This record gives sequence, C-alpha cells and structure tokens, in this order.
Amino acid sequence: MKLMTDTDKNPTFFAANQDAIVKYLAVVLFVALPTFGLISGPAYAPVTFGLGGLVFLLAVKALRPDRPLSLLAAAFLALCWLSILWSIGPQQSLHGALQLSAVLIAGLIVLSIHPRLHPHAPVIFASLSMAICLGGLIFTVDILSGYQLTFLHLGWGDSYMTYKYNRGLDYLALVIWPVLAWVVPRDKRRVLAMIALLAAPIALSPSGTARAAALVGLVAFMGMRWKPDLSLQAIRATAMAIPALLPFLLSIFADYRGKMASHIPTSGLHRLEIWDYMTHRIFERPLLGWGIQAAKMVPVSPEEIQHYVYADGVGIYPHNQWLQIWVELGAVGMALCLVLLWLVTRRIAQLPLQIRAYAAAAFAAAFATAMFNFEINTDSWIAALAVTALLFGLQGVADENAGRLSPHKVDATVPPILKA
Repeated sequence: MKLMTDTDKNPTFFAANQDAIVKYLAVVLFVALPTFGLISGPAYAPVTFGLGGLVFLLAVKALRPDRPLSLLAAAFLALCWLSILWSIGPQQSLHGALQLSAVLIAGLIVLSIHPRLHPHAPVIFASLSMAICLGGLIFTVDILSGYQLTFLHLGWGDSYMTYKYNRGLDYLALVIWPVLAWVVPRDKRRVLAMIALLAAPIALSPSGTARAAALVGLVAFMGMRWKPDLSLQAIRATAMAIPALLPFLLSIFADYRGKMASHIPTSGLHRLEIWDYMTHRIFERPLLGWGIQAAKMVPVSPEEIQHYVYADGVGIYPHNQWLQIWVELGAVGMALCLVLLWLVTRRIAQLPLQIRAYAAAAFAAAFATAMFNFEINTDSWIAALAVTALLFGLQGVADENAGRLSPHKVDATVPPILKA
C-alpha cells in the first residue's frame, strides 16, 4: 500500500491555486496587449511568449500541440536551415534560421494553451475589450495633445514620436476582430465604445498599413455577411493567387511606378523601388532562393540604382512577406506558404457561421499587413497572429458549449480554428 506523504496532504501553493494563477496570467496578458502593446508594438513578443509560456509550464500535461500546423512549421524550418547551404550570407541565414525557429516554436506553444483558458473565456474577453477602450483613449489624448504624455515615450526620440503607435495599431487591426465577435452579441454599448475609441487612432495614425488592414478586413467582413460561402471562396482564391503570382504581378506593376510617383507617399514609392530589384533577384534564383534572411544582401547593380529615387539596395528588407519568401526560399518556400493559407482558410470555413465573418476579416487584415510590412521572422508579428488565432479558438468552443452558436459538432478540447 502506498503511504500518503506530506506533499500529498499539503499540495504546494501553485498546485492548489493553479487555475486562479492561469486566469490572472491570461488577464494580464490580454490587458497588456492593447495598452502597453499599443504604445510599444515590439512588446507583443515578450508579453505573449513570456506569459503564454508560463501558462504552458503550469498546465503542460493538459495541452496538446496543433499537429498539422506543427508539421508544416517543421517542414518550413527544415527548408530554412537547409538554405544556409546555398545562401549568399551563411552567417546571416544561420541567425535567421535560429530566430525563426524560436519564434515559430513560441507561437505554437501559445496556440497549445487553449484547453487551460476555455473556462476563463468570459473574463478574458471582458478584460480585453475594456483594455482596447483604454488603449484607444490613451492614444487619442496623446495625439490630440501633441504627444505630451511623456510617460509613454519609452525611449522614443522626439523626431520619431509620431511613429511609436504604428506597430501596435497594425497588430490591433487583427486582435480587434475576435474581440468584436465576442462582444457584438453580448454588449452593444461596449461595441460602440470600442469602435469610437479606435476610429481616431486608426484614422490619425501615420501607419498606412493599419489603415489598409482595417479597410481590407472591413470589406471582407461585409462580403462574408452578404454571401458567406462565395466570399470565403473569393478570399481564399485571392490570398493564394497573389503570393503565387507576385513576381509576375510586380514585374508588370513596375512599368507604372513612374506614373504613380506623384500620387503615393514617399514610403510607398520606396517600397515600389525595393520590390522592383527584389523581383529581378527572384528570377535569378527562382527555385530555392538566396537563403533565409538574405534578402538584405542580394546584389543590386549600379544600373538599377540609377533608376531609383530612394532605394539604394543597402541592407533593406523587402517590406512584403510574400516577396521575402520568394526571394529567400524560392518556389519551394512559397509552396509551403500556400499550404498554410489553404489550411487557415479551411479552418475558417469550419467555424460556426456567427463568427466566421470575423475570422475571415482578421485573415484578410493579416494578409494585407503581410503585403506591406514586417519580416516573416518578426517576433511581435508572429505573437499577434498567435494571439488572434487563440482568441478565435477560445470563442468557438466557449460559445458552442454555451449553446449560442449553430449546432455544429465540435470537439470540446480543440477549437475549430485550431483543428485540421
């Protein structure tokens, strides 16, 4: 017979209060993102991966990985590591492979914590929606006062103060959709407050990416509310066709760069010039690319540079994640990305109808953001994607268990958006 030890009689504080600890960690995580994360977008990574990792460690036995997504990530990372062999900058590619491995594994860990957060979904969404209102209020007061809230400077120099919210707004353009999906059927007044307090930040921000993502997400949402099946098919077809055909589309688009110069901001013209010479490099190594994280090192001839106003070809990333994959990992890397896009849109189609439009809007907003900003290994970007998917997963199961959504059969341990 097994004797009961003192440890069995008196469980540790963490064991006795594990559920409460998980709840408070989750609340802190989701309150921090639209407030501290709005002011300093890079904070998404340490906040999400740090607190998400703590939840993972507290409940590792109750969790299980997303197998299809894990296998796809493993194949993509294997290609990244192999690309060191043919990279034009092996050291740069080694660093990129290490960073991307850490970021993707951290993102998968965050996605795996959903079983422990299911019981706390109501308090998570309530806290997050209030935090979004608070973040929008802080931004509005700060920008209308000429950025006088000095406690928000966080080391930003005066010349860069207007850009301190850019990345946080880009991420908020994704996270807002699962929150709206939860709040709309429950609290119309809070929805109006969120929209009112976020309209000013997005409209007043110098971040064109956030505005583009918000607009594309809104168009996708309206289409899904009108013709859900047809709109989702159109979103899937567009999302797969544009990256697949991007080198050819940009080659055609380059002929109109001069005509557009007077109608687009400086940052837009700079991107067009970067995309021009990056596209040429794709056709030089179309199958396997130049190596992960090597886009900044691709050669640019003096003849090409003389046609540009801003681009000088020195140490600049593509400002388009689909283009980056083409340049660095070629057609093989793009094929894996197309599988990912198909998998995500398939999971959106499996979501209950009442939240499917919001998920499609978030997907469209993320796709638009990837077209204009960030690198594929930007840790805070991967964190924002993981958080958005996690929130949709939590909502799908919580609402299904409460009987709110259409009677689809759903595995109670795996949210539809996290299933194959």
